[in-house]
Amino acid sequence: MSKHVHLTSRVRRSAASLHKYLLPGAGRRLLFEHESKYGLDARLPQHYRDYNRQWKKKPQAWIHIDPPDGLFRKDEWGQVVPNEVANIQPVYPLEFHSGLWGGEGIVGGFKAPPRQKHQPDYGKPRAWYWYPKLYETVVYSEVLNQHIRLHATARGETLVDRHKGLDSYLLETQVNEVYATGLLRLKREILLALVRGTLWPEDASRKEELLCKFEKFILPEEVADWHGLSKAEAREKQWYIEALHRDTEGTRPLKEEYRKELVGLLRQGLIEDLDPQLLMDTDKRV
Repeated sequence: MSKHVHLTSRVRRSAASLHKYLLPGAGRRLLFEHESKYGLDARLPQHYRDYNRQWKKKPQAWIHIDPPDGLFRKDEWGQVVPNEVANIQPVYPLEFHSGLWGGEGIVGGFKAPPRQKHQPDYGKPRAWYWYPKLYETVVYSEVLNQHIRLHATARGETLVDRHKGLDSYLLETQVNEVYATGLLRLKREILLALVRGTLWPEDASRKEELLCKFEKFILPEEVADWHGLSKAEAREKQWYIEALHRDTEGTRPLKEEYRKELVGLLRQGLIEDLDPQLLMDTDKRV
């Protein structure tokens, strides 16, 4: 009876300790910290974690407002006051990640009513959303040798023209400034084509020209293969790698283990401790 009561109390204490994970804010934060330190996220490659950390910064360029001329300015009375910069947080919908928006997003705010001379409107300003103007365009990738149709803004097209091509724009621009997952997946294909040398198989001179042009952007294949993956895709890839490693470890032949143990004993100078018959048997098995 006492054992049953003791077990019941332990179960109740364990269930009561789980309330922190049910909280909407603190519980999720605790789970995130645990997963990032001890879970699958902690076993992700370091280069991918750096990539994902940079991607989360989002575009930092001055897009929706003009940058201030300085930290301070003079007002209409000649007083030096600090420059006030509006903290605009654009919203990036799903359509953003499949297009070339150049970092532009949907901006929410309030729109003041139009001024009227005889009947002024003193009501509250209306909630308003400003949407970027999109155009249907076609971009060309030199490395992949394919035309891609997508929706772009005027700024996105300007950025591609400024870098003299889509490939140069994706390779030279930081990950957080590109930000669109569709473009980053396209960049991953470009990087893999460069490192594997699969571009332009029918034209060797053109292939050599592009390899020389983008030589400084060629990454190792294990790094390029992770580039452009989302966090969910990276977790699935890491889980598959670990599962495959466990399967191969379980089917490893025993003679490899014996040979490894034998080499270790030879290196330690313990050859006298070995049985000569064991050496003969090992040679026959090999």
